[in-house]
Amino acid sequence: MTAHISVPALDPSGTPATLSAPILTNLLRKEMGIHGIIASDALDMGGITQHWNAAQAAVKAIGGRADVLAVCRPPEEAVTAIANAGAPGHQSAASVSTRVSSGS
Repeated sequence: MTAHISVPALDPSGTPATLSAPILTNLLRKEMGIHGIIASDALDMGGITQHWNAAQAAVKAIGGRADVLAVCRPPEEAVTAIANAGAPGHQSAASVSTRVSSGS
């Protein structure tokens, strides 16, 4: 499970680890070789909601290669945003499903 901490040495943008592609993809997946599921902490916590709404946070987390998102409030906004994300770098539902099925 990720945390909403900022680690500027790993991601100079200051993006919390939960939403950070440099941390989730580069550090966890590539450098550390984590092939299991990466789960976010609750995306409706203050460390996230001070800067992003539920939809933005969900898309950033999936784009960074989180596999499971903790959304405590009604998740419809986050689910819709993920389904509609088509920008480069965003993961498709099929891609996430494949990672979960294969453990990579």
